[in-house]
Amino acid sequence: MVDVSGLKGEFTFLPQERVLFGQGALGRLASEVDRVGGRRAFVITGTTIATKTALLDQVQQILGQNLVGTFYPIPQHVPRGDVLSAALRAREANADVLISLGGVCIFRHDWTNGGKT
Repeated sequence: MVDVSGLKGEFTFLPQERVLFGQGALGRLASEVDRVGGRRAFVITGTTIATKTALLDQVQQILGQNLVGTFYPIPQHVPRGDVLSAALRAREANADVLISLGGVCIFRHDWTNGGKT
C-alpha cells in the first residue's frame, strides 16, 4: 500500500459551462457555439470517432466555415505531449471555442499555461 499522507496538490477546474450528450445533442451544436460567442471552432477527438464514424463529418457540415481545425488522435488517458500538440494547433488556428467529441478528457488540462497541470 502506498502512503499518501504527505500528498499535497491543487487542481483547478477550467470553466466548462455545459456538456451536450445523447440523442439530439449534435443538432444543438451550432446554437451552443453561437451562445458562447464562438466563431472559430476547433475539434479534439480520438482516432475512432475521427476515422470510423460519420460524427466528425457531421460536425464539419453543421459548423461549416466556423470549423477552423481538428486534432486527433487523442489516446486514452490523454498524454501531456498530445495536450501540448493539440493546444499548439488550436492556437495556430486562432480557435475561440474547443469542442471535444467522444470520451476525450483533454479539457482537464489548463491550456492557458501551456498544458501544464
